[in-house]
Amino acid sequence: MSDRTLELVEKFSIALLPFKPEFEQDLRTGMLEPSVMEEQADSEEISNSDLKRLFTRLVAVRDLRLSGSTRLARLVLSSEVASSSFPLLQILCLRSSFSDVSDPYHPAHLLMLPFYTELESLELSVYRGSSTIRESAKPAPPPDYHLTFFSWMEVRGPLSATKSVQSLLQSFVSLDQLTLADSSQTSQLPRLLESVRLPKLVRRLRLGLATTQTITASSVLPSLRKFTGVEILRIEGGISCLTMPLYEWIQTLPLRLLQLGHSTQLSVDGLLTLVSGVTKISTLEHLLLDNIEGRIGLSLEADELTGVVSAPGWIIPRWTDDFSFEDFGRLLNVAAEEKIPIGGETFRALLVYAEFEGQFQDLQLAMTLRQLFPFSNPTRTRSGGGNGRGRGRGRGRGRGRGQGGGRGRSRRGGQYAEGFWIEQA
Repeated sequence: MSDRTLELVEKFSIALLPFKPEFEQDLRTGMLEPSVMEEQADSEEISNSDLKRLFTRLVAVRDLRLSGSTRLARLVLSSEVASSSFPLLQILCLRSSFSDVSDPYHPAHLLMLPFYTELESLELSVYRGSSTIRESAKPAPPPDYHLTFFSWMEVRGPLSATKSVQSLLQSFVSLDQLTLADSSQTSQLPRLLESVRLPKLVRRLRLGLATTQTITASSVLPSLRKFTGVEILRIEGGISCLTMPLYEWIQTLPLRLLQLGHSTQLSVDGLLTLVSGVTKISTLEHLLLDNIEGRIGLSLEADELTGVVSAPGWIIPRWTDDFSFEDFGRLLNVAAEEKIPIGGETFRALLVYAEFEGQFQDLQLAMTLRQLFPFSNPTRTRSGGGNGRGRGRGRGRGRGRGQGGGRGRSRRGGQYAEGFWIEQA
């Protein structure tokens, strides 16, 4: 490199410090999650002309990921850069607010991508609210005009705020992997799925909602039935998976990996049909469940005067009627017999719950002994565990202790159990 190029590289790296993304490798799905999900303050230490000159020299770059900068994202999509830079580029990830355009998903913004002749994978993540999106009056390019060569597509943000996303999806012909993560307040996920031109070719499918909204899987099932070749399926975030027809569809897939993520409502009875009996998926190699969260905190403490038990730092698993502690144990046993490994946050939550049960029993015993032998008069009693060092003697009775843990009366984030009120601090 010439001195001028080295100087540009140095300036470039300094200018990009606010945009530098950190990634968390999801080994279970092979996907990358960005930790930066908002626009960063732009640095003016390097001009667009300097950036363009630098881009022309980065001839060996195959994987380019830009996060938090509308300016950089728009430059990479410009004709000047696309026609002269990154000749070996295969993967392009753009994560930005795209604040300078009203309809960031419009296919016209991507017209220059065919200049990247080796490009196969595209991620377009828009970090802004639905109300800021204005649908463009400009007609979308014909579906066969561009983007037909992509095999991998990931689209995130307020996808239902504009019909341009549907036009964008129609531009792809031979998608092997598709991710749709909709943050719109009112999701139109079924319409988005209907826009995929050849759903039978998709082998990796990931769906989710990034809002508090919940939709039932039955509402998207007619669209999902067209995806017949899915081998890796991930459903997460606000999609209720309680209806048996969904599991009947999953049974027909040549699945190797099924992952059901956070905020997903699940049915153990439905999952049992996937791992056992005549409906067992013979190709299934892994089942990953992240629908229940748990974390061990400090030692439990009890106020003997009020009966309040504090659980500082704990996240107590929220079991449900359709996915109870006992039912999950039953699923684990059946899956073990069928030699299908189960992992994920839910499995770890099982261990958390067992630890909580053990500490709670210790606390009950300590308080009972103090009542029988009142040699001192403390107002607070502490369990012997905490920080993951407790004995974890929980026997899995599933009596609903902890936040949302069972069928006891619940108020303000706590739970009644054995005459005590449990609070997470």
